Amino acid sequence: GTYNVIVEGFQPGSEGVVNLTLSVDNDRQLEICNNGVDDDKDGFVDCADRKCATFPGCAMSQCRPDQTIDPVPLDGSTVSKLVQTTGAAVQARPSCEATPGGPTAVVALRLTAKADLKLTWNQLGNHDFALFAQSGTMLPCDAGSLVSCNASGGTGVGMTSWSAVPPGRYFLVVAADTPASAGSVALGLSGTPAP
Repeated sequence: GTYNVIVEGFQPGSEGVVNLTLSVDNDRQLEICNNGVDDDKDGFVDCADRKCATFPGCAMSQCRPDQTIDPVPLDGSTVSKLVQTTGAAVQARPSCEATPGGPTAVVALRLTAKADLKLTWNQLGNHDFALFAQSGTMLPCDAGSLVSCNASGGTGVGMTSWSAVPPGRYFLVVAADTPASAGSVALGLSGTPAP
């Protein structure tokens, strides 16, 4: 299209010469946001692609964390959260699920430094635990890179850990291993600085 750039002084008498530089991103390949294809060949399909963040059909795919830990304390203390997958939506499809499409609960995390994380759980149901890097706002919970996906194997109580996780924002996805194995999970997350 045709666009006009208007440069205006803040107040009368402040007019002068302005040097403008305009540049164009030669990204002409579009992502069609509802066809199941990576049209622009950037590795992201439909609503997981940043180009689709404002597409109305992707509004329901945007990550909506149930809990937040911001920041994760890195002194070894444990932060406890209770999450529920019964009746929850499917916000991510971790690769370690037995049957993809189990309902999920999501905890948003922020790490202020590289850390070793330990997650303990006590569950009703059977859940998997996946840690995804947050790739931006208005995107699905699993749009970022997967740090790790750990299946609980149906044990009621367990522990998993992640080493040397870089600083940044993450989504901890608690996913029912199958659509029928939803329940509740008491989580305990602790962190220490990684060498």
